[in-house]
Amino acid sequence: MITVLRIGHRPERDKRVTTHVALVARAFGADGMLLVGDDPGIVEVIAGVTARFGGDFRVRCVSGHRPEIRRWKERGEIVHLTMYGLPVD
Repeated sequence: MITVLRIGHRPERDKRVTTHVALVARAFGADGMLLVGDDPGIVEVIAGVTARFGGDFRVRCVSGHRPEIRRWKERGEIVHLTMYGLPVD
């Protein structure tokens, strides 16, 4: 399973970037995206794309990224990619 974790989404400023992240993830075969924060508009837009073009891609809003990362580590592997290729500590 491939899931993208979108950290740092600012609802008023990042709608286009976050939508693009979800669409690219979907196009590259990811199963879904977790969006840290609450933006029902993004969830609705991507659900509409999936309904029109098919597939199982889903976006889910979560309150924090740390619990999700802990769960992923317990279940398997994590690959970290950044938009800028910067290391994360």
